[in-house]
Amino acid sequence: MSLLASQNTLLSSLKENELLGTVVPHDFKPSILLNVQYPTCGKIVSEGNALLIQDAKEEPVIRLSSFSSNESTFATYTIVLTDPDAPSRHDQKFGQWRHWVLPGLKPELGQSTVNSAPESNTTAPYQELQVSKTLEAATPYVGPGPGPGTGVHRYVFLLFKEPEGYTILAEDVGGHTKEERRHWNAIEFAKVKGLELVGVNFFLVDT
Repeated sequence: MSLLASQNTLLSSLKENELLGTVVPHDFKPSILLNVQYPTCGKIVSEGNALLIQDAKEEPVIRLSSFSSNESTFATYTIVLTDPDAPSRHDQKFGQWRHWVLPGLKPELGQSTVNSAPESNTTAPYQELQVSKTLEAATPYVGPGPGPGTGVHRYVFLLFKEPEGYTILAEDVGGHTKEERRHWNAIEFAKVKGLELVGVNFFLVDT
């Protein structure tokens, strides 16, 4: 799939799953293709595909591809995983639930995979850049744990470009207990820290 097709498919999926204007700003336009894969099971997160709880138990591997020639390869990024549907989509009194906040992701310019774009005759192959971790997680990764019978949960990865001089401490995002991870808002956090949303991906878990 071409990068342009991926961009359009992502925006359509976000709208269809009622994430635009809620978790993701309504005017969001991605500049980074956010590739997320769970290493042990090999499952890839793909614009609202369904995963099992056990598929996403471990911290995923992140790769990045740029939609925009203006996107700097020297930038660093913070990635977030959040669940707005806590305890359920119809009762979001605990949402957003903060699953993961990892700052300091840095693209590895010498570590890339070339991917073709078979659906487009005019789009050149593009590179997926691996990323290295330069900082500890501000919120350690916790996989999905929806309650039985709570329906479909949307698990949303948000990739933010970090501003120059960016720092983050655990207390900037909150504690690590189950109760302390509740009632979070990723976009409000980003505004406070001067972060720019550049990429999104998400998956669904049906209980």
